[in-house]
Amino acid sequence: MVKLLFLSLILSLSFLITGCGDRVYSKTNGQKVSDKNLPEKRTKTLQHLITTFSSDKDGKPQEVPIWESWLRRSGELPPDFDQLQTYAIPPDLLSFQNGKPVTDPSQWPDRKQEIRKALEQFMFGNWPPPPEKIAIKYEESKAEETELYSKQNVQLWIAPSARNVEYVERTRAYSPSYRRETRGDYSNYDAAVLNVVLYIPKGKGPFPAIIQFGIRQEISLQETESLKRGYMYCRFDVNDADYFPLVYTDYDCNQIEWWGYAASRCVDLLYSRNDVDKSKIAVYGHSRSGKTIMIAALMDERINAVINSHPGTAAGSFNLWRYAGDKFGGETLENSTRRFQYWNNPRMRFFIGRENKMPFDGHFLVALLAPRPCLMGSGERDAVGEIWGDQQCYMAAKKVYRLLGNEQKLGFYASPGGHEVTPTMTNDYLDWLDMQFQRKPFSFNDKLTYTYSFDKWKSLTGEGLETNKFPERDLNNILMTENGKEIKSKEEWETKADYIRSQIKWVVGELPIYDKIAKASLENERKSGDNLLKAEISINEKLIAHLTYPADKEEKIPVVIYLHAYLDANGYNWSRGYGYTTSVGERLAQSGFLAIEFDQFGYGLRNRDCGIEFYGENKNVSALGIMIQDVRKIIDAISLLDWVDKDKIMVAGYSLGGMVGLYTAVFDTRIQAVASTCGFGSMRMDVHGNETEGIKRYSHLRPTIPRLGLFLDNEKRIPYDFHEVLALIAPRPVFILAPKLDQDWFFEDVEICYTEAAKVFDLYGIKDNISLNSPDDFNRYPPEYQEIINKWLIESAK
Repeated sequence: MVKLLFLSLILSLSFLITGCGDRVYSKTNGQKVSDKNLPEKRTKTLQHLITTFSSDKDGKPQEVPIWESWLRRSGELPPDFDQLQTYAIPPDLLSFQNGKPVTDPSQWPDRKQEIRKALEQFMFGNWPPPPEKIAIKYEESKAEETELYSKQNVQLWIAPSARNVEYVERTRAYSPSYRRETRGDYSNYDAAVLNVVLYIPKGKGPFPAIIQFGIRQEISLQETESLKRGYMYCRFDVNDADYFPLVYTDYDCNQIEWWGYAASRCVDLLYSRNDVDKSKIAVYGHSRSGKTIMIAALMDERINAVINSHPGTAAGSFNLWRYAGDKFGGETLENSTRRFQYWNNPRMRFFIGRENKMPFDGHFLVALLAPRPCLMGSGERDAVGEIWGDQQCYMAAKKVYRLLGNEQKLGFYASPGGHEVTPTMTNDYLDWLDMQFQRKPFSFNDKLTYTYSFDKWKSLTGEGLETNKFPERDLNNILMTENGKEIKSKEEWETKADYIRSQIKWVVGELPIYDKIAKASLENERKSGDNLLKAEISINEKLIAHLTYPADKEEKIPVVIYLHAYLDANGYNWSRGYGYTTSVGERLAQSGFLAIEFDQFGYGLRNRDCGIEFYGENKNVSALGIMIQDVRKIIDAISLLDWVDKDKIMVAGYSLGGMVGLYTAVFDTRIQAVASTCGFGSMRMDVHGNETEGIKRYSHLRPTIPRLGLFLDNEKRIPYDFHEVLALIAPRPVFILAPKLDQDWFFEDVEICYTEAAKVFDLYGIKDNISLNSPDDFNRYPPEYQEIINKWLIESAK
């Protein structure tokens, strides 16, 4: 009811269309497209967005009060997404909005201006300019002294008006009790205060300096190591910055931006000192501090270097929103703009599920820093980041630094752990900074996680192909033989099926032979809540099956193997770790199944396993081939458990997993049913330019099926397509959940595969064994979808 009342209020407003509606990147060669005459269409888009993401099925409230309040105040509507260009792969930094390439450094300032305008419209909002003047007040008591440093407390008094600052400068003294006595009450005050701590190393300056935020009293490892290396350290209190808007009333900034503005005022402080080397001022931050210092550096050109460590998502992050959706894990756009509304521009929330419509992404922020030094720190197990997307951002921004002749000034550091900073990382970060400031010789090697590229694969394997030798094919001949004869019987179809299967084997590559699994034993069996048990089966050192099942399981229990999406950092564990309270496996077990989850090859704990080094040793094997065999190994193992119903083994998968499940069922008839969510579309029809990733998703972006990349720009000559993959599973049940707004696949490309495959199921006399559910929704796997899948699996197990 609350949501309906809110929608009624939105509909009754006299809309003030600003921002998104007036200045957009459009399909019409970058020309402005006015959508002021389309309020009804855009209102429906908003209504759909609010309704879609209002569920509290998992016990989590979905309220977004700050955003909804902004909608009421501003009357803003989403852009007309039909008029926005689609960028399935992040927009090219070295292409102007009109498509013209940037080939010379002299063109970069103009492209940089385009980039900044896009960010101002959708992410930055309205920043205040630097103040005309600030008042700097040092604590009058003697500075704290140690063998390593002297410590000084400073207060900065800041206001939009220089006259106000001058007044404060005359009438206010440093007050250590200021925060306790006056915080939050600016009714009788003319300026905002920022409490700063300076750690000044022993020795003779001028010193290079590092700025960071924090309110702790003790000195950190990072600060201690910096001081040992001769850096002055400047730390400010972001809680003070939260009150800046009470003084700067004419500016609409989010919280991260006010923190960044505070960091910029610390630069003012450093510039006022003679013992600071003003050519060597760096900012460092981890997590939300990383976002903050990125914004500060964009605000203030006096900042000479940036170390942004594990920023996650939200304003100030280099994480790519396109690679932070549900299928990637971590902080999605929906999650970030709901849980951290004060960290994002409200307009960002309009793009949930339509991240491919953003005319910008995190690489834009990094590009704006060029050619200043920037180190991008990410974590292979960081649940709030997306390590693969971070590396993609780095490679995109590197092109700008290379154009400007400063390639070594952009670095990437992938730590092996999670959302943390270790002593090793601290030393490596400072080594990098020392190199950038010419304080030691440059010898930094970027720490990349993903080493595969399609070109490297071709060079390594010697693969080449004259694709013109393959005939062009449509999707309307599934019941025709190669010589054009109509297929009328199951026997005739199965002859063709053998041929299709051989074509799939050639494209996918060898399915590695493995030793027969002789025994399987549960390890670490334990309770999970009141009604479930968990355990593991170690197939080998790399492949571990994680089991969840009812504590009161019956003698024979059906099995569902769940195959996760592109969850680079967390693998199967995302939905339990940073996503929903109840994991996919737990929800399956609650439905009466033995649920099995595991890290697929190249993801989670195995994310370094499928680099180019793997292909050096396995020239005719693909990552998909390993994935297929991993599922089969798990089936071998669980079939040895006497309480498993071996006649009721099923697979369910989302995104990548939805595709892997289909392929595996083609080669393993022990799989009795398959449910695929957002898992496929026609490869031959997936030629939509920038609107989808096309077959590059399998060959260029990821090493899933490298040989498919040989058919790029000749997709109609691909020897098979997904309508045939589906048909090869017949007559076993197949369920397809394909949202109509899936940004990965055009719905019609999915629908035609289903329609054509259904002809084969009809040939077996069981057309109902393949079904398609197509909600008016986005690419995701929420509890609602899981319940739909689980109900279908229950029926299939009967």
